[in-house]
Amino acid sequence: MSEGLRICRLCKKSPPDIEFGPSRSQQWRCRKCLSLKAREWYVNNLDERKEYAKKLRQKWRLKMLKAYGNKCTCCGELEPNFLTLEHINRDGREHRRGRNPVTILREMRDAGWPKDRFTILCYNCNLSRGFYGECPHKRKMLEVA
Repeated sequence: MSEGLRICRLCKKSPPDIEFGPSRSQQWRCRKCLSLKAREWYVNNLDERKEYAKKLRQKWRLKMLKAYGNKCTCCGELEPNFLTLEHINRDGREHRRGRNPVTILREMRDAGWPKDRFTILCYNCNLSRGFYGECPHKRKMLEVA
């Protein structure tokens, strides 16, 4: 198409062709109007975006649990809602810094779900390990032995 012959259907201006979107659905709207429409959708669909993000996090969390055995490696707890990721090297804070949960799980998947850095613990075992250095289940097993 010749330079400047297209007119944006939203703002009714005729910017250079390079200012129009590349896809067929975008070819009659300038980039500025496309950006404004995208921003408007983003603001008006907060609940939909939150629901999508929640489902995505749940999907990735279930993949992670499956990769690490679906149970607490300390006490054997099987309830998925009680299970959490344990950083074996106690570097969880650094690992999470600046990343969202889905990004972390994708990185773990791409690394082959490394078993030397992560495991699954229930919240009780994980917090006990964090606060006291070991889980009460481990202490009981040592006392029995």
